[in-house]
Parts: sequence; structure tokens; C-alpha cells
Amino acid sequence: MFESLGEGQRTINKKDSRIFWVVLYATPPLWVLLGIIAFLKLNIDYLLLVVMAVVLAGANLVGYWKCSRAQQEAMKGMTRNLFTSGLRAYFTGS
Repeated sequence: MFESLGEGQRTINKKDSRIFWVVLYATPPLWVLLGIIAFLKLNIDYLLLVVMAVVLAGANLVGYWKCSRAQQEAMKGMTRNLFTSGLRAYFTGS
């Protein structure tokens, strides 16, 4: 049985939420780095393991991200800010 608190009853600890999302975003790139190391050492057994880990970590990230409207809005805001600051830096020459 799935149970969930109503919208007004939930309290989210900001520190715990930030740690959760940082770890969730950092895991796939970490596995990719380990995959590059395994590729350079020509260790095919570990490379297959890393490929499976990247796929599973990516699926985990996508699943949680799609379920979190707040995270989607935060990511849209972050990309919008990066884009506008990049354009501003490009046109001002700094």
C-alpha cells in the first residue's frame, strides 16, 4: 500500500534535500569517470559493470527528477540563469 502525506502536511528539510539531489546528480558522472579509467586500462569486465551502473544511476536520476516538480523548476531556473549570464558575458566581452 502506498501512503503519502497531503500537500499541507509535508515539511522538507532543505539541507537533506540538497544532499539528496547533489548525490543523485553526481553519481552518473562519477560512474562515467570510472568507465573511462576502465576503458584506458582495457579492463572489459569492469567496463561492462560500469555501463550497467551508469544506466541504472541515470534511470534513478530521471525517475526522481520526473517526480519532483520543485527540482524541475529549480533546474529550469538554473539553466535559464546560466544561459542569460553566458549571453551577457559574450556580448559585453568579459
